[in-house]
Amino acid sequence: ASRGALPSIAGIPQSSPRSACSAEDGSEEVVFVVRGEGHIARIRRRALTEDISPVLLALVADRGDDDSMPSGERDSQGRYILDGPTNTHAFNFLVECVRRGGQVGAAEMAEWMPDLDSRLEACRNVDYYLLPGPIKSQLTKLLLSSFSLPTAAGSGT
Repeated sequence: ASRGALPSIAGIPQSSPRSACSAEDGSEEVVFVVRGEGHIARIRRRALTEDISPVLLALVADRGDDDSMPSGERDSQGRYILDGPTNTHAFNFLVECVRRGGQVGAAEMAEWMPDLDSRLEACRNVDYYLLPGPIKSQLTKLLLSSFSLPTAAGSGT
């Protein structure tokens, strides 16, 4: 692993916790942190669009001299503070959905969120991120598949 890199989950590299900076291609990255949890993600500003995550876009929007519009809360390191999710798997999945423009397949989604807790947390927070409808639908199906009905052994039906 490279120095300063966070461990990976299921072979998926995590973001470095450095503050916002410019990438080599000149695109600015924005850093988000979950309040009280320390989950950190870096996302290229250009990945934040009205179609993919209007809430995150609104948090980082340049307000200029307009003090009448609220701006996203930031910590002492300049990172934008989010209210969730607190589950690491759910957070990493939702961030990756934003990075990929909402294009994550069902099988891959299950890899990102291996347990019921992460799936529940992602469902609770998907509206906070306002991800596109197909992602919400896939996430709901994944959550529902986590529940199984007991078999009616010997019921004769």
